[in-house]
Amino acid sequence: MAITAGTVLVLLIVDYGSQFLPLIGIATLFGVIGFYLLLESYSTKGYFDRQHIYVTSYWSKSKRGLWKDLGSVAFKKNGQYFELLCVDGTKIALSKMLRGHGAVCAHVESLGVHLDDV
Repeated sequence: MAITAGTVLVLLIVDYGSQFLPLIGIATLFGVIGFYLLLESYSTKGYFDRQHIYVTSYWSKSKRGLWKDLGSVAFKKNGQYFELLCVDGTKIALSKMLRGHGAVCAHVESLGVHLDDV
């Protein structure tokens, strides 16, 4: 978002002649990325206890799972998130950007599932 604001300021203050399209492209690109990260940070919420895990976000419907039904956990490096796979087919994505993801990972390891990339 700061890059977007800086690019807009450059557009408004400095005369770059015919360079408006690249600067508008940069502002749009970083604006979209910033907006996505803002929504990811503040809209995705999750809760867990000894029996359940619950995650909700703008990007998908709410997901619930039982710890006793946890089949496996995979770390997706491209998206920097953990994917919890339940035996009933439920996939719960847990971003590393979420506060408290470390506590969930510790709980998963206490259940006997090893995580390489915590």
